[in-house]
Amino acid sequence: MAEGPMTLRKILLSPLVHFFALGALIFAAFAALDDEPVAPPPDEISLTPQEAVRLVQRFTAMFRIGIIPMPSQSTKSWSGTSTIITTRRCAATL
Repeated sequence: MAEGPMTLRKILLSPLVHFFALGALIFAAFAALDDEPVAPPPDEISLTPQEAVRLVQRFTAMFRIGIIPMPSQSTKSWSGTSTIITTRRCAATL
């Protein structure tokens, strides 16, 4: 067997290999012991039933007091300025 400059024994005894092996072991231990729940995807919205009811009530209340026109009542397109005005009116009335 020819003895080259880097034999398998030299490679396995290298401090760099030990450093990477220890790092991989620590990483695997943290991944296995992590009990934090997985965060939902960023494009997923999750609501409790109480939050959903509250959103529906506020949205229908805005229709009743005329802050948001019904789609059949709206004849002009919404621009950025009218959206800002609507938001200010909404904040002032609620």
